[in-house]
Amino acid sequence: MKVVKGIKAVTCTFQDQFPQNTICECGGFARIAFVAIEEDDRFPNCVADLHENQEHGKFWPHDCIAVAVYFCEECAKPVTLWNQA
Repeated sequence: MKVVKGIKAVTCTFQDQFPQNTICECGGFARIAFVAIEEDDRFPNCVADLHENQEHGKFWPHDCIAVAVYFCEECAKPVTLWNQA
C-alpha cells in the first residue's frame, strides 16, 4: 500500500480524483490529510481479501481500494472517502 500526504494525494485514486476538502458529519470543513492506495491488484492480501462480499447489506469491496482521509477543522474527527479499482 502506498501513502501520499497532502493535496497531491487527491490524484491517487482508481476513479475520479478525490476532492481537496469535504464536509464532516458535524457540518464542518474537512481538509485532506493523506490517501492510502493499494498499488496493484495482482498482489494478494488486498483489503478485498479480508472478508467475503455478501448479499443483503453485507457489502465488502471486491477490488483494490484507495482511501482518502480528511480531518475536520471544527471537531477534529476523521472523514473518509474511498473507491475501488
